[in-house]
Amino acid sequence: MPLTHIEYGSLASSDTMNNNFEYLDNRITTVANNLTTTSSSIYSNIASLNSTFSQANEEIEAEIETLSTDLTALRNDFNSKDITPDYSKAVVVYNSAGWGSLTIDWDGWLEFDLYCNQNSAAYQFYIDSIMVGATASDEHDRASGIVLVKSGSVASWNGSQSIVIRKIPFVGG
Repeated sequence: MPLTHIEYGSLASSDTMNNNFEYLDNRITTVANNLTTTSSSIYSNIASLNSTFSQANEEIEAEIETLSTDLTALRNDFNSKDITPDYSKAVVVYNSAGWGSLTIDWDGWLEFDLYCNQNSAAYQFYIDSIMVGATASDEHDRASGIVLVKSGSVASWNGSQSIVIRKIPFVGG
């Protein structure tokens, strides 16, 4: 039953007053129950979200730990395979003149030194058909270089001048 309107200055019966108070009490109780139900639902959702976030956080922390372990292993592996040339261990693998080729049987560095001792005799040096060095066609011109090579590559050169090829291993083995 709705509230009964009581005009200003009029006398209301105790029955009307009691009905109005009862109506208000019922409305307050209904609103309070709705607030309690809504609050409980919100608290339940917050607890569920906290649980989900905690679980996701634990999974992320575990993945970060795994990633950190993998990065450390990768860094250690990379450091053990230092590809810096170890010049102190360079070995001459070819020292002659004329046209030629050499099949590379190592992973590492190859150093070449070309020497042209006559005019009009340009000299080219190739790794797998890619020119990596050349002399001019001037008398006493030189060309030197160092290239990273892999086993199975082919070094080739043309010309009738002198050439020295050295194998230079990696510092990291």
